[in-house]
Amino acid sequence: LGAEVSRRLLLDVGTSIDPDHPETKSERVHAKDESVKLVDLLSRFPDQPKRWSDEKRGLLECHATNGPSLGLIQIAWGGFIKERFGADRNADLDWTLGEVFEDANCLYLSVSSESRGQALVSIPPRKTRQVRDYLARQPVYLVAGKFKNQEEAMTKGRELMEKSNGKFRPEVWSSGNSVAETVYVVVDSQSADHLKGAGFEALEEMTGVDFTAMSSPLFRERIAFVREEELQLAK
Repeated sequence: LGAEVSRRLLLDVGTSIDPDHPETKSERVHAKDESVKLVDLLSRFPDQPKRWSDEKRGLLECHATNGPSLGLIQIAWGGFIKERFGADRNADLDWTLGEVFEDANCLYLSVSSESRGQALVSIPPRKTRQVRDYLARQPVYLVAGKFKNQEEAMTKGRELMEKSNGKFRPEVWSSGNSVAETVYVVVDSQSADHLKGAGFEALEEMTGVDFTAMSSPLFRERIAFVREEELQLAK
């Protein structure tokens, strides 16, 4: 996860509640940056984050030490989140995950601690893409091959693209319960369509591959597929 580059406090408001009269409360402004205007913020950040639905938020599991996770994906380490509260990463600090927001680049986790208040934690773009890909994955894929090496999987995908004149559109996913068990799987990105009717047979005839079906609970990350022409340009 990326390190914090800068921080700017816009507003700090404290709220006091009379324990004998809970309906009575007072607010005190501790700090306020008068130089920042709403119109400037909207101009600089035009895309406002959208809140995840309760159903989508319910897919996440959260632990104060291990952090939030989605299936096999560890979204953020709990120690990193503790640091966002100004605490030591190894401190015995309980915190809870509230709402989750998302914009074009990142996820944002609203977290709170009884002793430290609230904080908003941004999740870097690569990890955000991993979460998005996982949520959008198909339940079952047609598999063209499994490889221990990522580049071998990419090479196989390119060969099948060339053989099918670009009609076969591969994806490469890392899969496995742990890093030690990771394999790279070449799958058909249009599996949902090719599993219907005669699509399966047509795909095998087009590629010359005996495809097998594989469910995706153990899929962890979709690897950005680099086509042959893009690979040559990069050299």
